[in-house]
Amino acid sequence: MTLAKDEIESFLRGFHSSLTAKTADATEVQSAIRKHPLFKHQGSKSEWSNWELAFIDQIVLEHLSEYLKEYLDKNSILNGKSLCDVIAAESSQAKDRHIANGTPAWSRGQPFNKAMGANLDDIYDRWKGNDPKKRKSVFPAVCPDIALLTPFRVVFECKYFNKPGKRPAASELVSDLYQAFFYRAMPTKLAGTAGLKYGWDYEYACFLAYDATRNQRLKRAWDDLSESTRKRFWEDSNICVMMLP
Repeated sequence: MTLAKDEIESFLRGFHSSLTAKTADATEVQSAIRKHPLFKHQGSKSEWSNWELAFIDQIVLEHLSEYLKEYLDKNSILNGKSLCDVIAAESSQAKDRHIANGTPAWSRGQPFNKAMGANLDDIYDRWKGNDPKKRKSVFPAVCPDIALLTPFRVVFECKYFNKPGKRPAASELVSDLYQAFFYRAMPTKLAGTAGLKYGWDYEYACFLAYDATRNQRLKRAWDDLSESTRKRFWEDSNICVMMLP
């Protein structure tokens, strides 16, 4: 089943509105995150990472599964399939809850990664097998947070932004949007090839961010762009931007 771009936009905008309403109370969002196992048990990972991982699993994936199921049932699209057939996610907890089935990651990787400003000499050394960080793979893995597999192919980059400061977070916004663009730009691969269970042919990317800062630094950076510029991310690059709350 192939959906027109305006149908996909309608679904994504509807999900954005629904998730915005769900995350309107910052105190409730933080309380839910703090109770999540991913927040409490991440070993050496930073507290910032704990917030983001728990947010994606507890808030984004949980609500996405509910919203998507309602949409698919309403349009008679599931046809006996379960949510596990239409959502892939990095979260193992989502798999345990039967709302996602495995990871969308491209473990064999690509020559470059999603990080802007990477050290060029380090990249070359890794290609030669002399990685200073001793990683085994010469190409870095590609690991989006979430992917929708049907009836439309959308890959998600999600952020929980709680870095303090006074200025709009322009550099963070550019880096995050680049990551979404990077995932969208990956070459097409069939399912079962290149180590990809679900293949890689995502038509759209979504950058979903929750701005937990007091003065909405990340959201302000996005809103400071002209409306025409913001629209072009979707119209020209197939990138949907969702700013929460």
